Amino acid sequence: MAAFIFLIALFTLMATAPPAYAAAALLITVDRSGKGDYRKIQDAIDAVPSNNKELVFITGNDSGNIIESATLTVLASDFVGRYLTIQNTFRKHGVQAVALRISGDRLAFFGCRILGYQDTLLDETGRHYYRNCYIEGAVDFICGNAASLFEITGERTAILGRPWGPYSRVVFALTYVSNIILPRGWDDWGDASKPSTVFYGEYKCYGAGANVSQRVEWSQNLSVEEIELFLTKNISGCRSWIRSTPKHFKKSFAAISNNSTQHS
Repeated sequence: MAAFIFLIALFTLMATAPPAYAAAALLITVDRSGKGDYRKIQDAIDAVPSNNKELVFITGNDSGNIIESATLTVLASDFVGRYLTIQNTFRKHGVQAVALRISGDRLAFFGCRILGYQDTLLDETGRHYYRNCYIEGAVDFICGNAASLFEITGERTAILGRPWGPYSRVVFALTYVSNIILPRGWDDWGDASKPSTVFYGEYKCYGAGANVSQRVEWSQNLSVEEIELFLTKNISGCRSWIRSTPKHFKKSFAAISNNSTQHS
């Protein structure tokens, strides 16, 4: 089985705490050419002290189990990923192969590429925010139980969503929807009882795929009053915890300075 591919040239792990706890982020740079702190991602992970609150696991390409197959798993809270490419290269229909699994609270991803085939992004639990990210997959490529806000685009043929479990809630608002979205919009996953508990809605979307005239009867075309809650970042509380890009960095791991001397 081939190893997973990490396509970014520079990997930055920012072990950041909320502003009240830290004035500067801890910056570790991985560069295969030897110009960073480490040449390998795993070496950077191994350098983090065992008592550090930021827990990140990097594994190889795997499949068959939605929890254990992830290329990258983030269990800690207050993690920020910027400009990362995370990929699970396993491709077989009907077999789960997660690229990114996130289960911490208050996680944000900016400009990231998350690539896989089935169940690409397991947005498992917690409150999460995605902006300008590219998420690719063929089957259920975004799934999970988290309260998340996505500001992303898409392509190819797809539906807007289907209920993995009861009380699934998905809303598309003020979104450009191309003709990749099938006219029915949503799917009940072959269980006629599931639509009774879901909340699937659209509000003032536009584009060739935004025509709601052929949507399933249990989806909703939301009113101004109904959409108000969803048009702010309060849906995941992220307005209070999303932090701007750090401008000041520090290096405190002794292992970094020791390792850097090996690059000369």
